[in-house]
Amino acid sequence: MERGKTRACEAPLAAEQELAAALLIEDTEIAHWSAILSHLPALPIVRAELAQQGVGAEVLARIDSLASASDESGLAHAGAAGCDGDLEPSTTLAQALRDADSKRLALVIVDAALRRALAGDPRAAAFLLRLSDARRAQQRAKHDLVVSNIALVRYFARRSARAAPMAELVQEGCLALMRAVELYDHRRGVRFSTYAVWWIRQAQNLCVSEQMSAVRAPVGALNEGHRIDNLAWAVYGRTGNKPERDELTEETVGGYKAYAGPIAHRADLRTTSLDESVHVDSNARRIDQLSSGMPRVEGELDMAMLRHTLELGLAKLPVLEATILRQKFGLLDGNEGSLRSIAKRHQLSYDRARTLCEQAMRKLKREFEHLGIVDLSCCPAS
Repeated sequence: MERGKTRACEAPLAAEQELAAALLIEDTEIAHWSAILSHLPALPIVRAELAQQGVGAEVLARIDSLASASDESGLAHAGAAGCDGDLEPSTTLAQALRDADSKRLALVIVDAALRRALAGDPRAAAFLLRLSDARRAQQRAKHDLVVSNIALVRYFARRSARAAPMAELVQEGCLALMRAVELYDHRRGVRFSTYAVWWIRQAQNLCVSEQMSAVRAPVGALNEGHRIDNLAWAVYGRTGNKPERDELTEETVGGYKAYAGPIAHRADLRTTSLDESVHVDSNARRIDQLSSGMPRVEGELDMAMLRHTLELGLAKLPVLEATILRQKFGLLDGNEGSLRSIAKRHQLSYDRARTLCEQAMRKLKREFEHLGIVDLSCCPAS
């Protein structure tokens, strides 16, 4: 029984039902604008916000005329005396404001600005309550239309589930559906389901392009790739063999575009992180399986830090001892030298050169311990 109810809720709306829902949303938005214009002290705030949003001068002039007519009728004095200062704006002005707000952003901005500006005014309590009621009625009407078309999101998410996580596809599709509900205009002669499908597919295709590959492809290329991919699966289900490019060229209506093949089949070339574990029960990473000749960023950083610390320690040694260490371990030119050649170069005996080298090593080790480096492995003096 519950399953039958769920399927009934997921049934698509008829054209008359979509039109009725769109008309209800339009009526609630007009009622919201009428509630905003019904309070005389709110008109300057409304005009300032609408001017910032770039609303036409004709609509702003009508708001000014409404405010001036109210002043002449004495409502301004009544409001100053402690009355609410309620007006009865014409529905045509609210309709004009709704039509001027094509992106449905001005209504939200003006409503929020009024709530901030009049929050502490006790005379505006009834006005703010009317605003809340109008806002809730508008949200309920939009919510009902979104829920009635949520099956479209799941349907197109399943079609792209091989390319991106299902949860993210549903999330992006729901956000696009809510935006479609806000921007839909029934006077254009297009059904809401047709309009919502465009928004849902655009959002999900963009999600696929961001998830599947490090290289982003245009949305048109993604659409062509999905078309070729679906055709390839249809041929595979009919013949049992993976189709070649020539077969797809014959099957494709409108031609097989060169970029469609790699995009359609790039799900097989999944991007893999180098830090990913090789096996579930293993701590080994894929980067550990690379060739030892490939430079690793972590090792380069460790060596750079070690060289910097080593130079700091050598700078605190006597010049002769530091020079002997640099020549012995090849810190100058990369060529390690023997103590005999170093002693001969500095006109020292072998024993004296070895003693200086050992002293320098002890001093350098203490300096490293002072810097917090306790694991120091160096070649022993020979």
